[in-house]
Amino acid sequence: MRLRSSSIIFVLTIIITISFILGSYLLIRSYRVNKVISIIQHDNVYRNIESGLNWFVCNNNSLRFNTDTNIYTFGDTIRIRKEKWGVLSILKASSFDRALHSGFLCCSHQLTIKDTNLYLADKHRRLVLCGSTDLSGNIQLPKSGLTIGHFAGQMYTGEYSLPLEVPTNQFIPKCKDIYQKELVLRIEQSERVSMEYLLGNKMHSFFSCTKYFLSKNALLLDKIQLEGNVILHSLDKLIISKDCKLDNVIVIAPEVFIEDNFKGRLQVFAKKKIILGKNIHLGFPSALFLSLDKKESHMNSLYIGANSEVNGNIVGVSKQQQELIMTLDKNIRINGQVYWNGVIIQNGSDINGILYLNLFKINTNASVYMNYLKDFKLRNDSMVFFEDVINHDDESISYPIEVCY
Repeated sequence: MRLRSSSIIFVLTIIITISFILGSYLLIRSYRVNKVISIIQHDNVYRNIESGLNWFVCNNNSLRFNTDTNIYTFGDTIRIRKEKWGVLSILKASSFDRALHSGFLCCSHQLTIKDTNLYLADKHRRLVLCGSTDLSGNIQLPKSGLTIGHFAGQMYTGEYSLPLEVPTNQFIPKCKDIYQKELVLRIEQSERVSMEYLLGNKMHSFFSCTKYFLSKNALLLDKIQLEGNVILHSLDKLIISKDCKLDNVIVIAPEVFIEDNFKGRLQVFAKKKIILGKNIHLGFPSALFLSLDKKESHMNSLYIGANSEVNGNIVGVSKQQQELIMTLDKNIRINGQVYWNGVIIQNGSDINGILYLNLFKINTNASVYMNYLKDFKLRNDSMVFFEDVINHDDESISYPIEVCY
């Protein structure tokens, strides 16, 4: 009887052990299968979102701002939305099923006329090419056209495209000044925060409320790191040191000064002047926006120091023609759209993109040369930028999005 009881206990123990092992194996296998399925589904959702964003890039100019558009993809519905972020546009894509978000910033064609690379207003002065100046693309010039000239005894050695037969008007085409109105609206809908809050929270998603900081006094940004949906506003002046790390942030002030050797991505809105030091690198997508008040001095409205590079848009608007002055020091490179309602003083600049202005100017110790270009480069290469998806839900997954002008 004891032997039979022991045998039963032994058999039950073996059965329980085998059941436990088998159950554990099935549980682990089920977990792994579900994990793989979850990863695949997660990945598919992001790929659907990427497809939606790519579709949005192709249809960007035909879609309205602040309006949702539904796209039906493979087993999911993607909601697409376009919003203004300063001079730039935010393209957002959200998944209904899994509440995942992605998006990116891009520039738009709203500043200029399509297929025109250079538009020089007709101020009754012909364009004079000197040195190694190269002009390519579709060019619209005044009725007087262009000519080849000498500068400081130097012969012309560059190349240029023939201008279009259609002459320009006395003024450059008007730029719809919708950016400031949209910016004011975003500020009204934003969340007012302190600088201590911003210092403690470096990253801010574009899928949450905009964080807005206002200072009534001069504001010095030094050794701070901010990224994303943040607006910094000073009612006096704003100074950005080289030790700051700003990414996709908007700064607003009557006067903005960026110190030498700064690197980052930001949008600058000013009413009086914008001064960039030497060796500045503003990555894509950045923007400089100057809307000058009538009562303010126009001298050095925008100054870009030597060996600097701006990737994005430069916009200067004024109600009085020729009031704005942009001064470009030596070895300046701009990739993007430049809409400047005034005069550009340059000394061997390189612009890859689109340029609209009233007059060129070169200053020397002996004289002033109006509508002269010396060692100036203007081209419109296929500008393609890869901007990482703005994704704050899962930082381990980031798909590069191709962004084109």
